[in-house]
Amino acid sequence: MKIDKKPLLYAGSSVLALLIDKGIFFLTQLVIRGAYSVLISNTLARIVSSLVNFILNRLIFKKGNSAGGKYAIVKYYTLVVVQLILVSTIETFLIRLLGIEHAGLKTLLTLPVDGAAFCVNYIIQKNWVFKEKDT
Repeated sequence: MKIDKKPLLYAGSSVLALLIDKGIFFLTQLVIRGAYSVLISNTLARIVSSLVNFILNRLIFKKGNSAGGKYAIVKYYTLVVVQLILVSTIETFLIRLLGIEHAGLKTLLTLPVDGAAFCVNYIIQKNWVFKEKDT
């Protein structure tokens, strides 16, 4: 019986990207204030973490040299932008609803939202972004 290692490898690459993402988010929340601080922090964090994550996930999902074909990066960043808008909107709403001001608490609040996005992203990346070509 062969065990599919892809979910574990995906989780590992996602944990690394999460650490990068949350580190950058936390640091930028220390210096950025205002109505758009969560969106700005998320955007800066996602630019860096998504590039790391794309490179690792392309290696994980690949069969040969072209995981997802030549448009994989376009599909991947389409997913990143949609997720960024949705996640930032939900996080901003929750932060304002709960009246959170502290950068550390804001960062903690983002974890369950990003956790849900992680599960959805795995399915989308496996079945759309890095989908094997039908032979």
